[in-house]
Amino acid sequence: MRLKPVAMILALVAVAGVSLSVSIKQKQVVIEDDEVNTAIIQLLSSDEATSQSAKARIKQIGYKAVPTLISVLKEILANVNYEDTSLEPSSLPSELKKLIGRASHMEQKNLKYYVVQLLGHLRSEESVSLLIKSMEPEERASSWVSMNVEMHALVKIGSPAVPKLIEAIETAEARMGAIKFDESVTLSTEAKQQIIDDYSFNAQARSILVLGKIGDPKALPFLEGLLNTPHNSRLTSYIEEAISKIKER
Repeated sequence: MRLKPVAMILALVAVAGVSLSVSIKQKQVVIEDDEVNTAIIQLLSSDEATSQSAKARIKQIGYKAVPTLISVLKEILANVNYEDTSLEPSSLPSELKKLIGRASHMEQKNLKYYVVQLLGHLRSEESVSLLIKSMEPEERASSWVSMNVEMHALVKIGSPAVPKLIEAIETAEARMGAIKFDESVTLSTEAKQQIIDDYSFNAQARSILVLGKIGDPKALPFLEGLLNTPHNSRLTSYIEEAISKIKER
């Protein structure tokens, strides 16, 4: 029996109590009908109109969608960072987990982008720690750290994110220092330290940028203290800019 593509089965979502059958890369997945889960499946669609419609629907559902969105982000991060034991198992239905696991790298990347956007739109305080975890390891496109989708989401969440952002800055060096290197690749001690320093810098610079964009005066004592104590010299311009932005508000 030929499986119907996603675009042809979306009419099923309006029928209560039915199962939703989806074809991703010719693999059939059956998930008990749930409004949020159905919208998540639609976000995986390659059809832009379908994915945008799903985004709009999740926005309409509102805060009720947050637990599922957090679970989806956990699942995507677990697929990428499979050795990260700090990630708690997601509570997604097993078949939805399989669907996400079978998705291509680009499909997962697009899904992650939409989910992060939605968590920011819904101002999900519960997702702050996970958004920071997702934000930190992304590679820079240039020497200057720029805003990524997680950072924009954290700015939308605003002041409730400030304590976790400060904590992330304070603990970055220790956390990055615990990185496990692939033993099959020979690296000198200096090379390993350079990688750790770069990761620490990326993580701290991103959180500092977000603090500046949020503009909460409660972050000022921390930033001014950071500026006046020993720190990575590459962070100085980011700290000064964040302080300036907060004082301008």
